[in-house]
Amino acid sequence: MLKFVFENFWWKMASMALAVALWFAVILEPDLVTSTAVPIFFKNLPRDLEFASQAPDRIVLEISGPASKLSPESLTDTAVQIDLAGVPKSGERSFTIERSNITLPFGVKFVRAVPSQLRLNFDRQLTREVPIKVRYDGPIPPGYRIAVERTEPTALRVIGPAGKIDQLQFAETDPIDMVWTPGEKTTRVHVFAGDPQVRFESAPMVLVRILVERRVSP
Repeated sequence: MLKFVFENFWWKMASMALAVALWFAVILEPDLVTSTAVPIFFKNLPRDLEFASQAPDRIVLEISGPASKLSPESLTDTAVQIDLAGVPKSGERSFTIERSNITLPFGVKFVRAVPSQLRLNFDRQLTREVPIKVRYDGPIPPGYRIAVERTEPTALRVIGPAGKIDQLQFAETDPIDMVWTPGEKTTRVHVFAGDPQVRFESAPMVLVRILVERRVSP
């Protein structure tokens, strides 16, 4: 028994001293307070609803804990999660940022969030077709006219919050840089919806066919 106790005695004492030193270092490490901006994740958004305005992607948390726990590396996975399952219909809803919403490392305490609440606006999701408006890079020069202007397709389907979709009268092409000589011109061009809350259901590209003619003098 004594042989077991005294075997490698100094190694055992050194290990014990190191363990005690680490324990005291952790216990005596003072708590600090800091602020950090963390991402916000939203889950369980009903399929027939959309954000009617831009939802925030980050929020500032005030937290406290040992300095070693408050380093950027230790807080890499810290985030706020907002459950939207209880949002039944369109309109404004308020959400309070609480400890239960936050993933924090062990030993770190939540003090407060800035802002402490989020107010989000929801709207029903709507899909419809909007016509395409062709845009040119500058006015038509004197002496010429566009006899035929056709896009393929003539309209594109858009999707987004109902209030935004209802206000959208058309989708506009990127400016077309024309060579104003008589004849038929064909070009493929991107289309822009004009509202960040509205997106296209398919690739926002159209083929534009234009027939340019000289004006006939009276």
